[in-house]
Amino acid sequence: MTIWYYTVGQEREGPVSKEQVRALIASGKIVRDAYVWREGMANWEIVGTHPEFEDTFVAPLSVKPPPLPFASKAPDGEQNAMRPWRRFWARLVDIMLLGPLLAAAIAFTLAAWAPSVYIYISSMERPMLDVLLMVALLPIIAVALALCMTLFDTTPGKALAGVQGRVPHGTNRLFFYLAREFRVWFSGLGMGIPVSLPIALVVQYRRLVSSRAASYDTASQPIAVNARRSLIPAIALAVVLFAGHVFLWKEGDRAATYVIGKQVWVNPINGKETLLPSFWNFQPLNSSSETEIQFATDDLLALDASARARGTKHADDLNADVGSRLVLSALFGHDTLGWDGITPEKYASIIDGMAGKLWTRSSDWRPVEIEGFKALRATGYSRDPSRVDVETTLIVQGRDAWQVSVSTYDNSPDQSRERDRFLSALLQTIK
Repeated sequence: MTIWYYTVGQEREGPVSKEQVRALIASGKIVRDAYVWREGMANWEIVGTHPEFEDTFVAPLSVKPPPLPFASKAPDGEQNAMRPWRRFWARLVDIMLLGPLLAAAIAFTLAAWAPSVYIYISSMERPMLDVLLMVALLPIIAVALALCMTLFDTTPGKALAGVQGRVPHGTNRLFFYLAREFRVWFSGLGMGIPVSLPIALVVQYRRLVSSRAASYDTASQPIAVNARRSLIPAIALAVVLFAGHVFLWKEGDRAATYVIGKQVWVNPINGKETLLPSFWNFQPLNSSSETEIQFATDDLLALDASARARGTKHADDLNADVGSRLVLSALFGHDTLGWDGITPEKYASIIDGMAGKLWTRSSDWRPVEIEGFKALRATGYSRDPSRVDVETTLIVQGRDAWQVSVSTYDNSPDQSRERDRFLSALLQTIK
């Protein structure tokens, strides 16, 4: 064994073996400009340039290293890793959680502002409707997830599965996450198209299990996972959400049946649309004006037809089982007032004078609020032999005055509920 001597400051130390010299260099006791000597050497030599030890020293950096590629290092327990199944469960929870919420918001918006589009979509066959929803919702979900990551550094699914995103230093967070989510949408989910979706999932899975980054993370790997975080909560939530989706699918079929039984009515005054059950029939009260629309249900028209066929009066048939039918009629009217400042009370007095021959008011005009409108309402009964109950609602908006009179042929709960739904639907068109 070769014996070495070395210097520490002005002192000579040794003897030690070659391996011990290397260990002392690694510990910092022997510095680069210290001297070493062994038998066979003519003179002491600087250890940092000696052929047997120069590789032990790490060359000093001439420049300061750049910032780390991510904003912060992973906490204890986190590591940059592929973890395909952990990432799959995180993504699945996010999609199944946000999907129904966004679908409901879109459905309510279409029903309120574009009823005809809502009816067209709802009447589509189920497989086609499911594909359309998946393809349409995934880009919207991508935007929602990007906003969530920008604001909170995580999403519900990632938080449960222990997956965390990393933003490269100096990068705009929102733009980074938007770009990444749309890369995931395109190459990770195949844009939700049934044919390309499984292919995209398999391709990304094979990349991850072979220790390569997913194609949407090739430029910079922003994913860290907490390998110690249990996946059970994420999987349990995914199962619960899937059960909820099955329930919503079944309810969706029932709702579609209900929507298909709807029709679009367009307010002739302002062109706004609303949905009415298909058993409501409507036409202008007279051909010379469209400011007054007359409505009647199928059941009422059937009673009228039956009375005419037997040569009896319509009122004679009302002793039949009316409570099991929806026997209603209505009159929707609009007036353009001649000047501003006419109060609802003043307009009500005008209506009393004009409609006194058609109905008898049995209550005072009382203020009510319906669909966000401040209105006046009174009840009474018609002056024809049937003496049906009449409820009239008046709304004044500037120079626009609206009135809706709904006649019900008994006070059954079904009649009352349909009267309220009908009134609410009509008032949607004057907002």
